[in-house]
Amino acid sequence: MTTSYKKSRNKKILALCLSSFMLVGAAVSFAACGDGKDSSDDGSEVTTTEKDTARITNGSFEFYDDNSGRNLIITSPNGWSKSTNSSASGGSASSSKTASGIVDTSEEAWKNLTSASGKPTSTKAEAEANWNSYTARDKLAFYDTWLDADDDNKLEDLDFYDKEKDDFNISIDDVPDCDNPLTPYTETEKDKDEHVLMLHNSYTDGRGTAQKYTSSTTVTLEPGTSAFFSVWVKTMDMTYNGTSEEKGPKVDGERGAYIGVTHTVGGTTLDQMQIKNIDTEKLNPKPENGAWENNGWVEYTVNLKGCSYASSTFTIVLGLGQGGGTDKMEYVDGYAFFDDVQCSVVSNDTYDERVKDLPQDTIVDIFTDEEQRKFETDKGFADQFTYAIDLHTSFEPYTLKGTGKTLSTALTEETYNGVDYVSAPASGKTVYGDLKLSTKDDLTGYYTLDELNAKANSNNYVKNILKKDFENYHFEDKNVLMLLSAGGAAYTAKLEDSSTFTLQPDSYLMVSFWLKTSDIGGFTGAGVTVVETEGTNESSLSSLDTTSITTVDIDDLENEGEKLEDINNGWQQCFFFLQNETESEKSFSLSFTYGPTTIVGTTNNSYNPGYAAFANFETKEMTKKQFAYAATGTYAKSVSLVGDESTASAETAFDSAASIPDKQIENGIAIPKNYQGVNGGSGYVVAGGEDKEVNGYQYAGLINKKYAANYRKEYEKGDATYWLNKMAAAAQIAIDAEDKWWNTLFGTATQPLLVYSDEAKSYGYIGSSQTVSSGAYATVSVKVKVSAGAKAYLYLIDTSENKYEDTLSFTTPKYSYWYDDDGNVCSKDPSDKKFDKKTDVAFYLNDKNGLYEANAKWSGYKAEMAGKYYANLSNYEKDDAGNLIVKRDSDGNPVNSYGYDESKWKHDGNDGIAFYYKDGKYYAYSNHTVEVTDLSSVSGLARYTNAEGTERNLMMVVDGNETDGEWVTCTFYIHTGNADKNYRLEVWSGDREGTVKNPKDSYVVFDANSPSAVDSTYADLVNETVEMIKNANDWTDDQFKENYGDVTYYAYSFFDSAEFLRYDSTLDKDEVGNKYTSYKSSAYSEGISYLYYEDEQTAKNNPLYTMFVDYSYTEVTVTADSTESGGDDGNEEETTNDTNMWLFISSLVIAIALIIAVVGLLIQKLVKKAHLKKARAGASNAASLNAAKRRYAKKEASEKKEAEQPKKEEPKDDGDPYND
Repeated sequence: MTTSYKKSRNKKILALCLSSFMLVGAAVSFAACGDGKDSSDDGSEVTTTEKDTARITNGSFEFYDDNSGRNLIITSPNGWSKSTNSSASGGSASSSKTASGIVDTSEEAWKNLTSASGKPTSTKAEAEANWNSYTARDKLAFYDTWLDADDDNKLEDLDFYDKEKDDFNISIDDVPDCDNPLTPYTETEKDKDEHVLMLHNSYTDGRGTAQKYTSSTTVTLEPGTSAFFSVWVKTMDMTYNGTSEEKGPKVDGERGAYIGVTHTVGGTTLDQMQIKNIDTEKLNPKPENGAWENNGWVEYTVNLKGCSYASSTFTIVLGLGQGGGTDKMEYVDGYAFFDDVQCSVVSNDTYDERVKDLPQDTIVDIFTDEEQRKFETDKGFADQFTYAIDLHTSFEPYTLKGTGKTLSTALTEETYNGVDYVSAPASGKTVYGDLKLSTKDDLTGYYTLDELNAKANSNNYVKNILKKDFENYHFEDKNVLMLLSAGGAAYTAKLEDSSTFTLQPDSYLMVSFWLKTSDIGGFTGAGVTVVETEGTNESSLSSLDTTSITTVDIDDLENEGEKLEDINNGWQQCFFFLQNETESEKSFSLSFTYGPTTIVGTTNNSYNPGYAAFANFETKEMTKKQFAYAATGTYAKSVSLVGDESTASAETAFDSAASIPDKQIENGIAIPKNYQGVNGGSGYVVAGGEDKEVNGYQYAGLINKKYAANYRKEYEKGDATYWLNKMAAAAQIAIDAEDKWWNTLFGTATQPLLVYSDEAKSYGYIGSSQTVSSGAYATVSVKVKVSAGAKAYLYLIDTSENKYEDTLSFTTPKYSYWYDDDGNVCSKDPSDKKFDKKTDVAFYLNDKNGLYEANAKWSGYKAEMAGKYYANLSNYEKDDAGNLIVKRDSDGNPVNSYGYDESKWKHDGNDGIAFYYKDGKYYAYSNHTVEVTDLSSVSGLARYTNAEGTERNLMMVVDGNETDGEWVTCTFYIHTGNADKNYRLEVWSGDREGTVKNPKDSYVVFDANSPSAVDSTYADLVNETVEMIKNANDWTDDQFKENYGDVTYYAYSFFDSAEFLRYDSTLDKDEVGNKYTSYKSSAYSEGISYLYYEDEQTAKNNPLYTMFVDYSYTEVTVTADSTESGGDDGNEEETTNDTNMWLFISSLVIAIALIIAVVGLLIQKLVKKAHLKKARAGASNAASLNAAKRRYAKKEASEKKEAEQPKKEEPKDDGDPYND
């Protein structure tokens, strides 16, 4: 016992010591953490733990990391992202050659950044003598001189250079050369900080550029809420159309800074609202005498009223200059400064009060055209500084009582095996099973608030509801549909309205109401269902419980930083969006429920007492555009009324007929609903086209087989201008009384699209834009019949850009090569068994700079290759200076970059340039020191060659002279890669440009075709088509690949893509490493990326024209290697001074405690081993003795039993926490 006690005591002492050390460490840690609000100064920067709580993240531009004072311009501001502008044609503006970002306008900071001290900076000796007197600008000027003087010069070699203080993130070229912009606030105005956001546009050609900052904050407005935001702006030294030698003229209208508001409704993005051409030197010029109002700054305010039936969002964009690519008219060289972007979310009443005196032309809404959303401050809006975006739509009040309306309320019932079951006793109904629910205190029906208050005198349930939940009832409509179930019984109220609830063809209706429920507690709550009058279609909002909703809060303008919570007082707005796109009117009814909607199978535990109240009913007849913005979710539902009409008819028709003119298709040619008819060369299909007529050609449109008799009767009237009279004469057919003529002209088509040429003409129909998501499959198929002498054209037009001129196309890189998995360029397939690494590697990858060097042992090696660096330069695009640039994203930023030196805002690796151009040559670095030769100059090396950049257009031509009047099925099979494909189908008689016209009296007919989905069979279809072509020509695989012209083979190569940016370790100051070491060329196999075939054998009298396009072979996302990285939330900056010392001490104390613990455990382990050894020795001796006893005992077995051996005591484990 003494030994056991000592062990226990020793462990307790050890635990006490460890606890003491840990407590000391924790105490020091808490001391280091402080109260979260202190600021500290180490002489080079000020950091703070204050958090940014504003609506717009870092709208004050006071939250940043200046890297201990080395980031003279904060080029990556928290909460804002910079990008170049793009033109309507899709081209991106050039990246500015000077830095933009947050700048400090305090007198001392601005002087340090922009002013010279007057001390000489030309030589090392001068710099050393004056270093401590230099401004940051002086040091940058010296860096520029010193580094340019000799390529071997390095700043780190200078004894007086302190990297921790002097390694700035910009160069001398980035230093602003304008006056201090100051801030909009005077010296006397308190609590106004001194940092602003600067956009500095500059480019080598002197014309400037166009760039912008976009806020990372998206402000969301729920229905019934509004917002307003304001921003200060100041422009300086703006010029345009300069040259590389001198500045251009001063900006005088037509360009300038701008403020953009990108906004959405229901997830659909509307055209951006802009306040543009801002030139504050004109709007707020500096007076010759007296104070300069707001230091020359101008404040703009935009009020926003959210959509009344869907969530709205808005994002702020601050820019200088517009355009991009070849569109440089609005480029600007100069400066724009922005400050104090503020935003508040408010009520609609506040919005109405703020905008009541605004001119109407300063307010945009959902229907405002794109051009009218742009307010030019150099023209009609020079004196206007407040604008508004009103997305609100007013509703019509709706009452549940009135003429043509029927509202009935009863227990929910379910008919099962001919029996009507309910959940509680009711006359003529059967209570289901063992349900024992009471309806004694229930209240259901449509009541005014006064009537409900009267009911409360005799019903405590109603009294409690009114007191608890209706105290802040805020609707003007005081009528409530109440379903109160005190005992839990299920109720249904049905509303019919023969007028409002009937939709004409091509009409849209919104029904809105507000709901409030008791706490449902997980049971079936409230529900609302649209029940179509025809058929059995129903659409429901179900299991609704408003006690768990996300409340709508707004800002309290009278108490800064505070919010007014739950402005709707616990009520939830609900919506039904109904559309009728059939050709006949459709009607519906609404049913409102509380509790389970099915009775059979329930028990008493399925029901819960409570209530559902429905109030403030409204409706709105919507336009198709408004309906398109509707968003659905838990409390909103979109319903398409179809009744008993079969969807099959839509599938067999090329398109539905428009409802206006009414019933046009019954007696003649009808306008299609979803396609627009235009002339060849129209402005809707060709840039600069002047013809803007739509659906104006009388001999083009839809016809229907079931009205063949009507058409015949019109024909019999003898009107030579009627379409059938013209068709019959042109086709030389008789129009018989049994209407067999239909089959002769149109075959089995039920509702085809006809284009008859009454003169030499090209005419076509353009559909709406469709999207094929990335990594998905799509099929577009149309049947076409063409008369002799005519041609039909089918196009899939690219709608990813605003100009719908270009056909969706497929292309491969101009040059692609064989690579092994080490990235070396090979002269043949490295997986070939005969491949020799020594002689078949043509160019070795230089691991340091990412360029290629010729292998002297390769059979194609030539002496002139020695000492040269090579790369694939053929597949990049060029910027305005001729540099080869990495592919850009939609914001104009490079899709691939390297942060070799994050202390610099721009450097080789993150400037978007792959190779630099100068005097007809390309270089690896921006200083033009290492020339790079294009691999394409090496003949016979490329694996794939498309030197002309030939594109395969997704279009087909059907020639009537070749098809002999047969129906041709034209089908496009598409497989997308890593990007969506947006297109619209266009079908044409003649071509879309208007250059190929079909002759007089010819015709083209289009009909729908709906093939099966090909997601799982795409590859099989391709293989089947290849086999068909091979069999038809008696070819082998190699012969097909070599001889068939309408096929493209390709294997993806990252090294040959326009997204590739080589890794250069010689630039990698921060040691970020190669991001793509895991990429292996062997992982990508060759396949058919494009195939077209005209099959005239498979289906007799119905040729099949088929095109396969597989973008997954060229549009591939190569995933970068995963790396661990830290970051902050952009709102809080850590202290980096004395606090770190306390944190170090606390960490040291904890580390000592852990070391003591480890040493203690090791000692215990050694002691334990000694005890175990001794115990085992004792056990061994005991075992020997017992064996002797057993031998002796066997001799006396007949006289007595073997003595029972005592149980051996196990040695105690000192490591056991329960062993005391």
